[in-house]
Amino acid sequence: MIKQYALLLALATTATAQAQNWTVGTPVDMQISAIAVYGGGCYPGVQANLFFPVTPVDGLTYYYRVINTNGADYTMVPGPANVLAVGDTVHVPTTQISQVYNTQNFGGLEMEIRVEGTPTTVGQAHPCAYNDLWLSNLLLCNEGLNSVISLNCATVAGSVGIVEANADMLKFIAPLATNGYQLQVIDTEVATARVLDLQGRVVSSANGASPRMDMGSQPDGVYVIQAERTNGQVLTQRFVLAR
Repeated sequence: MIKQYALLLALATTATAQAQNWTVGTPVDMQISAIAVYGGGCYPGVQANLFFPVTPVDGLTYYYRVINTNGADYTMVPGPANVLAVGDTVHVPTTQISQVYNTQNFGGLEMEIRVEGTPTTVGQAHPCAYNDLWLSNLLLCNEGLNSVISLNCATVAGSVGIVEANADMLKFIAPLATNGYQLQVIDTEVATARVLDLQGRVVSSANGASPRMDMGSQPDGVYVIQAERTNGQVLTQRFVLAR
């Protein structure tokens, strides 16, 4: 199907920040890229096929974050069953294309692509900065959107051990499929820890040094770890659970 309007393909080039390697034990929270799926012409059904060539980094999660839907009802597969709303996050799959559905002949799904977590392994390739662009056949359905990713950086070891790298920064192993979605705080001085959702509800907790918490039954989304040390100091760290 030909879309009902013509759009010029713009290759948005962004000034690339100075390349920076991610350090094992130091949390990462950065935007990798951004994308807009234009509404109309393909409705109802698949509006776009997204391919983001993710290179997995142990301890980190890549995800889409919705910025604007411009009034239309969008869903993504794989992704949550509900209609996407501003602020929703969708895990970037590593082995398949994400499909965007729209039921209206209008709108526009605007998203940023982010990476979040704490690297645990040295020598893994990753994007250096926000320096990507998207290619699109914007006149055809279904439009195919493919990112071009620069993977010129690699995770490096910290100058000191993972626990001692920053006394005021919470270190943890993110819940992943490879560890059964077990979250572990890496801190022998922690007395108690808990995980809260964005509504402030406690979804998991544990006591003792370097405690483990099961996240296997929790839905994908953004969570916050709160850990209290034996000296009363409370550390917090946000993370993303995604399958």
